Amino acid sequence: MTAQIKNKHELIDLARRHIQEGAIMQAFKIYYDLHVSYPESEEILVELTGLNLHLENIDHAIDNLNKLVRINPFKKAYYDQLANCHARLGNWSETCDVFHALLLQRPKSPDAHFNLAFYSRKNADFQKSLDSYQRALDLKIARPEEVYVNMAVICSEDLQDYAQARAYLEDALAANPVYVPALYNLANYYEDLGHKDNSIKCFQKILDLQPANAKTLARMAYINKYKSCDDGSIEKMHALFDSTETLMVDKIDLGFALGKIYDDCEKFDKAFDFYRRANELEKNSLSTYSHTDYESFVAAIIEFFDENWIARFDNVSKDTPVFICGMFRSGSTLIEQILASHPEVSAGGEKEYILKLVENNISPFPSAAKNLNRSTLRQYAKSYIENATARHPDARYITDKRPDNLIFIGLIKAMFPHARIIFTERNALDNCLSVYFTRLQKRMNYANNLEDIYHHYQQHSRLKKHWHALFKDALYTVNYDELIVSPRDEISKMLDYLGLPWHDNCLQFEKLDNPVRTASAWQIRQPLYASSSGRWKNYQEQAAVKNLHKLVNQQSQ
Repeated sequence: MTAQIKNKHELIDLARRHIQEGAIMQAFKIYYDLHVSYPESEEILVELTGLNLHLENIDHAIDNLNKLVRINPFKKAYYDQLANCHARLGNWSETCDVFHALLLQRPKSPDAHFNLAFYSRKNADFQKSLDSYQRALDLKIARPEEVYVNMAVICSEDLQDYAQARAYLEDALAANPVYVPALYNLANYYEDLGHKDNSIKCFQKILDLQPANAKTLARMAYINKYKSCDDGSIEKMHALFDSTETLMVDKIDLGFALGKIYDDCEKFDKAFDFYRRANELEKNSLSTYSHTDYESFVAAIIEFFDENWIARFDNVSKDTPVFICGMFRSGSTLIEQILASHPEVSAGGEKEYILKLVENNISPFPSAAKNLNRSTLRQYAKSYIENATARHPDARYITDKRPDNLIFIGLIKAMFPHARIIFTERNALDNCLSVYFTRLQKRMNYANNLEDIYHHYQQHSRLKKHWHALFKDALYTVNYDELIVSPRDEISKMLDYLGLPWHDNCLQFEKLDNPVRTASAWQIRQPLYASSSGRWKNYQEQAAVKNLHKLVNQQSQ
């Protein structure tokens, strides 16, 4: 036995020397063999876990950590490492299970309740998240203002309970009146509601505390309409944009904001230069948009979703949700606001349900959809409706205006054969430039180059053509530019499609007092305006826009 112990210790020393010399695989082999000989050794499992993490063998590290938790269930570090491993793999349910297990050992740990809350939200268990955050507060967690802000975000973004979101933000500021994230979120809350003065007050409080807060300066640029470029904040934004100390994420925000300011002032050359620079900075941090890959993806969708596949699911649900989709920046928010002004329609906003459903259950898409059956689709449809009606129990129609649901129309029509689908379309040049002038989410890696944006626009048109061929008059298209010219006629036709009577409120949508989450929130709060139709002409002398114009003309011939 003494010889065995000596041998074990000598081997551990040898493995450690290998690690110091960078011979990781030799060390791994030693620890692996030692684990076979000493499967209950906590010391060996700890070292083996570290090596598996170093080698990105996450699944093996999880196995090691599960053993460590069993061997020593009182060591918090093992639970934290195990949770981090599951989180790296996007295993949100398993991550939550780890913190549930930790709480059996440490039921009064506010940090464990906080972590359970954080990952419960990622697992789409929003009520569990709120309950766990509240438990952390009850246990006197440090920095309660951070917890209140997290709770507010859940209420606002996930549950659309805006009144409760505001209450939590006020709780955060009661705990810490100078907590900038609470002030920033409260400013955004007022901005979404169209309460401009209150929003500006909150942003100004941030600038009083942090005069060089780039994100806040950028947001202020979107709230204000600039008639002159003499505003003192513009010089400050220039300095921050040029500073090597400014974080890249803030520099990009400032670039887009300065582009907007100079567009307001009709200094279009200067505006385009900032938009170009901001887009180039953003593009450097994104994966490359492949024309070939996206064309293949669209082709796969068109090939998969045909009449025979759809016919299998003809009576899954009798519900009639309304989906508004198309290219980003093609008018989906405007259409939703117009419809939500009708007493029989409620605005549901950009719901993530379909996207998350596909990511979590039907991936890779579309091929994984071959495994769907009527029972599964019926359950998905039921869950979607329960989620949608929770906040709008009395509405005849609830809109879902996520533009990229265009990709999932085949799936949506299988779940909801009677769904109303409204496509939005807009002049290609205006639409592409509007995308280029807007900072979109990182997954939209086409949005920082005009040629890529137009390619994406073409593929959307190709997909829309397929859906129209498949579902015919069950789909309806609204043209943004025609809506601007003849609002009453176009709105009337859209209401006819939904089987709704005319209502004058639809022409006064800017008076609707509901939250609007969009890059053009302040424009939506104004009556219909023609300034965005033909906007591309302000930039027609730019080389990139000339090239875009050429591409559009070639396609139309």
